Amino acid sequence: MINDSIGCFGCLYYDTKTVTDLKALPQHIYDKFKYNLNLLVVEWNIIAAFSRFRFIAWSRSKSAEFDLHFLLCVLQFIRGMYPWMKDASNNVGLDNGSEFCAGS
Repeated sequence: MINDSIGCFGCLYYDTKTVTDLKALPQHIYDKFKYNLNLLVVEWNIIAAFSRFRFIAWSRSKSAEFDLHFLLCVLQFIRGMYPWMKDASNNVGLDNGSEFCAGS
């Protein structure tokens, strides 16, 4: 039996990754990301702890405004697709990075 206190989307974790900080690609690929303003370099993830379901968004830079819009979009999607969860609480864990806790 599944514990009702932690539903499928009851515990979410928020994380960001910058493509150019990973050091896993050749230098000429990093240069393309760095100098081409049309390429998105920041990956935003919200991961459901129980189901490992992942929501992904991309942006050109980190900002608290994009952070808030993405989080609201994910929560609206969850509550719209699963109406029985409209009154359920969603705990969101952050890593206290500058995109989450600093002013912008």
